[in-house]
Amino acid sequence: MISADPGEGAHARRSTAVALAVSKGPDLVHVPEVVGRSEEAARQALTDARLTVGARTEDFSETIAAGQVMATTPQAGENLRAGRPVAYVVSKGRKPFELVDWAGKPLAEVTKQLDAAGINPTVTETFSTDVPKGSIISQDPTSGTLYRGDRIKLTVSKGPDLVTVPTIQGMSEAEARAALERAGFRVQVDRVLGGVFGTARATDPGGGSQAPRGSTVTLRVV
Repeated sequence: MISADPGEGAHARRSTAVALAVSKGPDLVHVPEVVGRSEEAARQALTDARLTVGARTEDFSETIAAGQVMATTPQAGENLRAGRPVAYVVSKGRKPFELVDWAGKPLAEVTKQLDAAGINPTVTETFSTDVPKGSIISQDPTSGTLYRGDRIKLTVSKGPDLVTVPTIQGMSEAEARAALERAGFRVQVDRVLGGVFGTARATDPGGGSQAPRGSTVTLRVV
């Protein structure tokens, strides 16, 4: 009860009517739904609902366009006393991811960054004598801005293409050179004491070992 008429302490005859004013509780209003509205429209909706516009913050959103309200505290539908503040968050749009040149960087290091940003890499592998195994040779695109869900192509080194050095001992110089070149090597001849016999004696790296395709093998001829 808020009050009575006649008031407390007043004298009244028996059977005199007394008017009572009973409280209905606090004046509650609903927080309006303003997510997806422009900031100006959201502020007006809060004012129209007899609430106070509270603190404003910003954040990135993958679904709410930049400049629109993405959340309120308290949320829509909750009951507040009239005049209470409602804080709101304005979208800055999708979070950008600025590309850098990752040539020579380990794939594991790069994919960790991409995973955190929600970027999907497509990885292909190829041999390389210049880039260590497991590191990036090239990327597409090479620069610019990506967003969550976008894709990027990465070419990763498998290291050098190793092939077995043929065993050529006892072959003629011509036969040994041909065998090494068929295996994919460049040949440099070292004629021991002039190589008067024209016979292949050894190679460096040695026969049976592995060396990168396209590398130079020294053929020793006696």
